Amino acid sequence: IECSHCHALRLSHRVCPACGYYDGKQVIKIKE
Repeated sequence: IECSHCHALRLSHRVCPACGYYDGKQVIKIKE
């Protein structure tokens, strides 16, 4: 499924590993 924030592919119902966002909120901080 596509991340609604960064549009990277991610598993559904999981935090996006590319940007750390889930359900419109930043859940985990990703080092730039």
